[in-house]
Amino acid sequence: MRVKNIVRIIAASLFLVAVVSVQAEQTEVLVTYYTGCDTLTQVGQSFRSCINDSSSCGTLAGDWRQVDTTSCASFDTVTTYWEHCGTSWVQRTTLGACQCSH
Repeated sequence: MRVKNIVRIIAASLFLVAVVSVQAEQTEVLVTYYTGCDTLTQVGQSFRSCINDSSSCGTLAGDWRQVDTTSCASFDTVTTYWEHCGTSWVQRTTLGACQCSH
């Protein structure tokens, strides 16, 4: 009987570790799109939640995009900025200081 209880405790612990590990890898992502240089106009957004629900509004394209990625476990957010240059997105340190022709 004691061995069964120990096995059950170990199995439950492993299950909880697996659940926490999966949760730690998930992120919530908000992408905001802008047009312009220096003075920006927001034109659209897309959102994916921690439970993989997604939604969007407006135009999912522009001269710029801001990507806010939030950990579903720690709620820490990392923000990155991207400028659309030709056919690719180039990471920048801030929004709006155009380095590509638009």
